[in-house]
Amino acid sequence: MGCAINPRYGNYSWVEKEPKKAKIKKHIVVVGGGPGGMRASITAAQRGHQVTLIEKEDTLGGQIRHFQKDRFKVDLDIFCKFLQGQVEKYPIQVLLNTKATPELVEKLHPDALILALGAEPITPKIKGLESTQAKVMQAIDVYAHPEQVKGKVVVIGGGATGIETGIFLADEGHHVSVIEMSDQIAKQEQDINWRSQLDWILKQVDCQPYTSAKVIEIKDNSVVIEQDNKLKEIHADTIILSVGFKPRSQEADLFYGITYHTFKIGDCYKVRKLGQATNEGYFRVIKL
Repeated sequence: MGCAINPRYGNYSWVEKEPKKAKIKKHIVVVGGGPGGMRASITAAQRGHQVTLIEKEDTLGGQIRHFQKDRFKVDLDIFCKFLQGQVEKYPIQVLLNTKATPELVEKLHPDALILALGAEPITPKIKGLESTQAKVMQAIDVYAHPEQVKGKVVVIGGGATGIETGIFLADEGHHVSVIEMSDQIAKQEQDINWRSQLDWILKQVDCQPYTSAKVIEIKDNSVVIEQDNKLKEIHADTIILSVGFKPRSQEADLFYGITYHTFKIGDCYKVRKLGQATNEGYFRVIKL
């Protein structure tokens, strides 16, 4: 049991109701303003530390900052706004539009460094992907730039991110096909409530899943898949890639050596779910 919002949930026997004030005030620098980085910054400020939060974009929130555009992700949008509001509430120095480098961080003279750089999407090696005339986008860019999606859409990758992106685009009026190699859409998601909602939503929108299907080739305006030992060509004006993420771990490694207390949290360490990132941000700082 756990909660992305309240780290104390399920941990009442050993997690204090309020973070205790630190005995020694430190300067804590947090690199990355996604949910994990914001939670770490908030907790550090609550403990009385001096906090500097560095974010390369012009807004805090990471991947979830665009979800206000999706009517099925209202709770995530509320959570993002809550974290943004908490950052404003406490005396946290926020550096937006700032690309963190080891040189920049070193000049800040941190006593502790929290690395919350997140993850980057994987681009699969598929024949014809680089030469197709269709618009090619990563799933995480769809919410930021939905206006770039044109015509009929094929989503390659039917995990939770892929199918939710497909539903969002279908809700925007696109005809969407979602291609998934396994025998079930979002197979890793076992929550019965989530799955029942997914089945209901798919009946309401123009989003067609293809399971046990493999992408063979991408042509100028189509995607060729193999399903049941048969080839099928699906028209695609826009192709969305959703085959997973890889941690920005090597980028984070460049910051080691600046200060002894240096920690990776969230997807930067290992790609997982939202609650794991926010809880890591809390529990790592609570010990500093």
